[in-house]
Amino acid sequence: MRDPLHAHDIGKRIKKLNTRLEEIKKRSMNFSFIDLGSYEPCNTRVSSNPCKRETSGELDELSVVGEKIEEDTENLVEILTTDNLSKYESSKIIVVAIVGVGGIGKTTLAQKIFNHDVVGQEFPKKIWLSVNQDFNETELLRRAITEAGGNHQSSGNTRGAIERGLKETLDGKKTLLVMDDVWDHRAWEDVLRTPMINASLAHGSRVLVTTRHDTVARGMMAKTPYHHVNKLEAEDAWLLLKKQVSNC
Repeated sequence: MRDPLHAHDIGKRIKKLNTRLEEIKKRSMNFSFIDLGSYEPCNTRVSSNPCKRETSGELDELSVVGEKIEEDTENLVEILTTDNLSKYESSKIIVVAIVGVGGIGKTTLAQKIFNHDVVGQEFPKKIWLSVNQDFNETELLRRAITEAGGNHQSSGNTRGAIERGLKETLDGKKTLLVMDDVWDHRAWEDVLRTPMINASLAHGSRVLVTTRHDTVARGMMAKTPYHHVNKLEAEDAWLLLKKQVSNC
């Protein structure tokens, strides 16, 4: 850039490129294109507010397409409800992980499993927690109590009291805990694992986690191999698009 002519040429090219981008932006407004900035991965954004996406266990049937998700649901339900532990491991809570990039259908798959008839019969207690990057430890515990049918307000304000409240709510019950969109394994290892183990959960209790990173599944000591969700086949992608558009 020490060469004035070269610097001037670069400046002209940048200005021309900016003009083209501005024209494209104006033209795109006529077509109501989606703002892809809203779909940026959370870890690439520069913001004072961490990315937060709240989910629930309710299933939107419009998000379900193709045979693959049905096959995956049946396979994972079997894993969650099959007891392969020895009597020496009867107190262990098995963690099952669904791994894949953002927006690829991990949550939808977890919702299918959460609402499956067999799961409803096998687990008297079902808890759905949307975790995200900026989870608050005591709030996570309070929401777990509420989702399990307890009253967190009667548990007190200290973390110890809230943990005891969760223990009392789950005591002796066979439980399925779904942790959706986990970015940090400590949400399980440092927050929920101990009170759930202390609750003397019934044999066969399980944790199902969805995450974008294998390292999170590894940190949670999830059962291997992890279930990886891949992108939709072209035919299923078109079917999903048509279902969404027809209901707009």
